[in-house]
Amino acid sequence: MHNVIRRVKSNNDELLDKLASQKQDCGAITDSRPYTDVHATAIRMWRSTLSQNSAPQLIPTLTILESAMNKVLLAEDDDYLLKGLLLALQRRGYSVTTAKTGAEAQAALLTDTFDLLLLDLGLPGIDGTQILSELRARGNDVPVIIITARDGLEDRINGLDLGANDYLVKPFDFRELEARARAVLRKTNWNNQVEIEFGSLKLNTNNGVLQFKDDELDLTPKETIVLKTLMAKAGRVVSKRQIMNQVSDHLEEASENAVEIVIHRLRKKLESARVLITTVRGFGYLLTEERA
Repeated sequence: MHNVIRRVKSNNDELLDKLASQKQDCGAITDSRPYTDVHATAIRMWRSTLSQNSAPQLIPTLTILESAMNKVLLAEDDDYLLKGLLLALQRRGYSVTTAKTGAEAQAALLTDTFDLLLLDLGLPGIDGTQILSELRARGNDVPVIIITARDGLEDRINGLDLGANDYLVKPFDFRELEARARAVLRKTNWNNQVEIEFGSLKLNTNNGVLQFKDDELDLTPKETIVLKTLMAKAGRVVSKRQIMNQVSDHLEEASENAVEIVIHRLRKKLESARVLITTVRGFGYLLTEERA
């Protein structure tokens, strides 16, 4: 990795090539798994090196890549479950930080920001209910899914009343946890809006009507899902896997080829809207406003 860092050049495309190369060369990460914590570590090292070598023009590119994935804090003390969930979440495109004690979870929540907290109530040291209560008292509205063996009705009611967004009792199927996570993140990203806007675009997520300037287009269901996924993370890279997950969650299973076809159709339809869907090689797609 140090050899790669020494070869960093002052060109965004070359930097992206090196990031993609790093993803392929890392034996711990398969080609089917998108940018993960290993790449986050590499990016932090590149950021440090670039700062030392006075190349601030590359920092915005790194910032975009760092924001490509939903960041999850997984607070779970069972080693077997922790490792299983960590691997499964990373394979599905999430950037995961783990905590095995209440103190570790508290420290992570106080020093970093997350898109989702998966919280076991029976953590050593500080109970999950205390962590949740103090989290909401600080005004932190990060979505929380409780994952616990406490299956009593009063436990469920108490957890939800303390501010959890969802409550899942162990043992559970990972597919259910992932579906609940997607549902919670959708509500957070889109604020349950029927209409979402970016630049000149206004998309009705119910009927697929897209408005920009004086034009109005009817999008197909797949086009609607892909575009609203990009609009929800406008200015950040969205991986193909994330888009495939969104399409599969609403319609039939999606492939990478199907995503590419939809992206191609959307680009054609948005030619006069002054927005761009850019391919970030090796990572995914980026929705930005076209510069005047």
